[in-house]
Amino acid sequence: MRGVWTLWERRTRGAIAVLIVAAVTGLAGHLRLATDLRSQLAGYDFETAWFNRFEPVRRALAEMNVKSVGYVTLLDNRPAAARRAQYSLAPVVVWPDGDRPLVIADSIPAASLADWKLEPVRDLGSGLILTRRRQ
Repeated sequence: MRGVWTLWERRTRGAIAVLIVAAVTGLAGHLRLATDLRSQLAGYDFETAWFNRFEPVRRALAEMNVKSVGYVTLLDNRPAAARRAQYSLAPVVVWPDGDRPLVIADSIPAASLADWKLEPVRDLGSGLILTRRRQ
């Protein structure tokens, strides 16, 4: 008989319909979560924020006519931080060590500078301190 489904066919089609509804609902939830996350980060560029953070350093080094500077940090990824500092301060050459006459201390508390054999020259804000190597 056409048009009349057996009990087994109805249950199977019902189960398939439930699975499809569950899948669509789960997918909709994931899409909403992804959209919320994207909207929270929209317009925020981490590289630009890092570049802007070094603006006071660029001005100070230009005023002092500095061509190269050292860079020390307590940040987790030191090589990446040094590369970003170099990018932010070009054409000034940034050396990833504290053995230069002038050194940028990044995220190092002022009280700890003596441990690095550095003395502060100018606090530039945002965790950046221009320092001088102590003899």
